[in-house]
Amino acid sequence: MTLTYSDGWDRHHNCPGEPWNAEKARKAHEARELYAVAIGPADQPTAYIEFNIGYAGLALLDEMGREPMVYVFDEQEPGRLFLQEVKSREFVGDTDEVEDATIYGFYPEGRMVIQECDVQTEMAVDREGMTDVSENWEPYPEFGEYESLLRVPERIELDPSRRHE
Repeated sequence: MTLTYSDGWDRHHNCPGEPWNAEKARKAHEARELYAVAIGPADQPTAYIEFNIGYAGLALLDEMGREPMVYVFDEQEPGRLFLQEVKSREFVGDTDEVEDATIYGFYPEGRMVIQECDVQTEMAVDREGMTDVSENWEPYPEFGEYESLLRVPERIELDPSRRHE
């Protein structure tokens, strides 16, 4: 797995920010300061993870560098991340313009809020229910050991028809 470190992710240009060496990124990781790690080939990463104080965000990237899936974690307990939000986006053709989005919000007690947004019509539908959030907890990763965060999409059930009401 190829890892490229930077001072953060440039969302305007869909690419890593200022390049960092591993040692500088390690120091930021240990201090819980802002940095990003791009996963995959440097010229076309398949994902990135951005870390900051009490936060880790995983974005899966498409071939155009857009973020169709984003996973947001909050350090709810020391050394433990909780997946609090998942954003699923569909884009208009080959543009960066979002057409539809679904946002899943999770709470430690098991409450889940789903917001389906049609960006073009500015219409949103909210639903709420209960679900098992035991798979939403994740140990804060050691520096360079990001595999557990990258497996999160495989472990989290987002099918709203399977939630417990």
